[in-house]
Amino acid sequence: LRGLAAHCSLQEDAAQLLQLASSQHDYNARIQSPAINIVELLRAFPSCRPSLMTVLKILPPLTPRSYSISSTPLQYPSSSPESFSLKFVFALVNR
Repeated sequence: LRGLAAHCSLQEDAAQLLQLASSQHDYNARIQSPAINIVELLRAFPSCRPSLMTVLKILPPLTPRSYSISSTPLQYPSSSPESFSLKFVFALVNR
């Protein structure tokens, strides 16, 4: 929030962002509890115009997520995920 405040053209918006950054109660009430995201935050403070690079630095990094084809029962609904995953592995080995 402090990083965003530096990019506000209106002093009032910058002051509100700094207040939210300095008060855990205000932050919880206005940002965390309603689960405000960066887009909603920028809409709430229209004079705040950070560069794309600034926004990317503020956002938390995405964590990798593992997916497996055996996660879906759609192909073989009567089979267990384990047997589907084995069928898939054997199909690759036989080729």
